[in-house]
Amino acid sequence: MGKLNIVAVVIGVFIVALMIGRYWNLKPETRLDHVVRPGETAAAEGHGTAAIWVAAEAGMTYDLHAATARGDEAALKKAEAENKAFALEVGAQVRVAGDSGSKRRIEVLTGPNTGKTGWVEFECLRPLKRGELSEAPVRRP
Repeated sequence: MGKLNIVAVVIGVFIVALMIGRYWNLKPETRLDHVVRPGETAAAEGHGTAAIWVAAEAGMTYDLHAATARGDEAALKKAEAENKAFALEVGAQVRVAGDSGSKRRIEVLTGPNTGKTGWVEFECLRPLKRGELSEAPVRRP
């Protein structure tokens, strides 16, 4: 009877894990669909906006992300005027230079902000798509 109970518990745990995975739409990471890590080249992802905001300091990323979601242009422009942030066009390619929790330190590789560095939340970046090549040479630290 003990073995039957163990098998039942294992099957029950598997079913619960499967249901949770389906509910949260979990899927394994692939080369084209994963959280970008230091050393990778990625593209800025706006989630419905034309630009993402890059913070000069890691501690500001959440505030900028929240201001973007609220549509708080005054807060974003104030951060830009104080040189605490800059707007980065969606699709611009970046090199991920480091990370700290959910934040990624980036170096901009393409567009008018080429060469600038700063911090963004990880969900503001996506891996490059198949055939999407960096227009600038990737510089290594």
